[in-house]
Amino acid sequence: DKACFIPYEDFLLLEIENLSERRPSIVLGDKVIASDPSNKNGMDFEGCVHKVGAKHVFLKFSQIFHDKYNGEDYSIKIVPSRSTYRRFHHVVFLAPRTLGKEILFPSRVHEKDVQLHFSDADLIQHDGLNLTSPTSNKKL
Repeated sequence: DKACFIPYEDFLLLEIENLSERRPSIVLGDKVIASDPSNKNGMDFEGCVHKVGAKHVFLKFSQIFHDKYNGEDYSIKIVPSRSTYRRFHHVVFLAPRTLGKEILFPSRVHEKDVQLHFSDADLIQHDGLNLTSPTSNKKL
């Protein structure tokens, strides 16, 4: 994708329509790689997402890029932060200690007494229609 940044205080803003509705979302810590499409051998610049608004992503690049940027279009690529994946892996690491291996990897089934009793009449779906029970001809 190509984009034009908007200088704002110490940030460069990236405007994205319907940002809050997009999936996958852009989150704090994600990286944005900006490259000049007219210079294929040019330098890529890596920016970091500092804030996410309803329509704008607040980015900080190196000071060299901030000083050099003059409203040109750049090709951008969003790189998700690894912190989300690190959290997932940490939870998987902690799960056996917290829950116990028997919960995660049961070796046998423990049967329990029935806690709720249903009759066939209880299992008929009540969805507002004028239905009668097949066994009693009573309206449900």
